[in-house]
Order: sequence, then structure tokens, then C-alpha cells
Amino acid sequence: MDEGISIDRRRALRTGAATALALGTAGCTSLGTGQLGRSNGGDSGVDLRSISVGETKEGHVDGSDGTDPEYDDVAEPVEFEMDRAAAVSITMESDAMDAYLVLEAPSGRVVAEDDDGASGYDSRIVFPVTAGTYTVWAGSYEGDATGAYTLTVEETDDPRTGEDGTAGDGDEPDLRSISYGETKRGYVDGEDGRDPSYDDVAEPVEFDGEEGDRVAITMVSDAMDAYLVLEAPSGDVVAENDDGAAEDDSRMETTLPASGTYTIWAGTYEGDASGPYDLTLERV
Repeated sequence: MDEGISIDRRRALRTGAATALALGTAGCTSLGTGQLGRSNGGDSGVDLRSISVGETKEGHVDGSDGTDPEYDDVAEPVEFEMDRAAAVSITMESDAMDAYLVLEAPSGRVVAEDDDGASGYDSRIVFPVTAGTYTVWAGSYEGDATGAYTLTVEETDDPRTGEDGTAGDGDEPDLRSISYGETKRGYVDGEDGRDPSYDDVAEPVEFDGEEGDRVAITMVSDAMDAYLVLEAPSGDVVAENDDGAAEDDSRMETTLPASGTYTIWAGTYEGDASGPYDLTLERV
């Protein structure tokens, strides 16, 4: 998964090997098996609970802050508000601990996390967000370390496209069409539009089909709980699915009622999550 590290793998990394995983578009440095050689930052400091885009603020992780929603580790919850879709860069720097960031969407779902995406043992997440209140969980790789840190949240270039905004320069371009027998990668974000069934954020992907075609549509994503809606040429919703494939992935099979251009709305069960996915269209 580009935006996440599995719980088992992260726990394994804590106890042993000199490895690290990169999340999203951020870079990553290797973790050695030796000591960090950092100072204890003390147990006193000012709690940080909110930050605005464009600001840098100081906070302090301690045992009274709470625990993050991904690993249940000690972390400080810091909220920021977005009034539109944009890409943000979130950086946590600390001399007291090995910084670790978890980003929670307005829906409560964890959409990104990072260990060493900035320099040294500092963390950075670059991620496209939609309007709403997000929570940055500022913690440590060790899971129980405490100390002072600096947090910066700022708008940045969209990680899907690169600095000039041209699809293909970055990691995840929008997907707008697919044909039988293909698997393509797309990216759900706040600029895609909304499905006709629930008015949730979803990416519209068109394909041409014939009356009587039996089709299977599969959406796989490690970044979100996939949800599919199929719209007929008439505008009617003819099928939808949440978890028809493995775990949080979606798969639906249906017979097309008419010939024409159909729209697959590739979205999320939460309704507002964003991230990459793979879409497969088959005639069965």
C-alpha cells in the first residue's frame, strides 16, 4: 500500500531489522538496529490541538494525549480544517524522538501514515485531501516515547501529477475510461464528482457495453474501503457493491440492460475518503 504500513510489518520493524517503508509520495530513510542517540525531550510541554494550513507550531507528546487510531500508540491529536480539495504536506520534526505521523480523515478512517519521509528521523506525509476536519496524530515510531516536536501543515503540489499538473508526471492520474479485459489505476479525490446513488465523492469511469453483456467489475484499494456504483446510459443505477471482493474491496456482476455507454462510479464506503485504486472490467 502506497499510503500505509501494515500493523504486523510495523511491529516487526520495531523489534529488529534495518528496514523502512515509504508512504505516499514521501521519501524514506533506513532504520538501523542501533540506538537513535537522541535526547529524552522531557515530560513537560504545551499540548497542541489545532493548526491551520500554512502554519508551523510546537507541541509535546505525553501520556495524557491519547492514542492514535491505527496502532493505539501514544500520540497528540492535532486538527486542521480544509474548505476545498487540495494536496497538503504535513511535516513533524523532533530531536526528542523518532517522529511518526498518522493522518485521520473526517470519516475517522486512517488515510496516510509516515515514519521517516522527511530528513533523518523526521516524518512527512504528502496527501490529497477534500473539505473537512482532519486529525494529524503526532507520535513516535517507538510508540511510547514522549517529547517536544514541531508540526508544519502547508499546501503543496498534487502528488498524483507533479509540479506542472500534467497527468502522468506523478503517481496517480485520474481514470475516465476502461474497456473489457483491462485493469487500470485511478485516484479518487474531491474534484472527481459524486455518484448518482448517494451523492458521495467518486471517480466516473466510462465503458461501452451491449445489451445482454454479463460484466464483472472489481475495485481494489489499500487506501480506502472501496464502493462501486454502476450507472446505465439512461442514468439509472443498475448495480452497486461494497465488499463483494476480499476484505474492503468491491466486486459486482450484472447483466447490462441496454446497449450504450455505462459509468462506473469508483468511490468509498465512507463517502469522503481519497486515494489510489485498481479497477478491472471483465465480460463473463
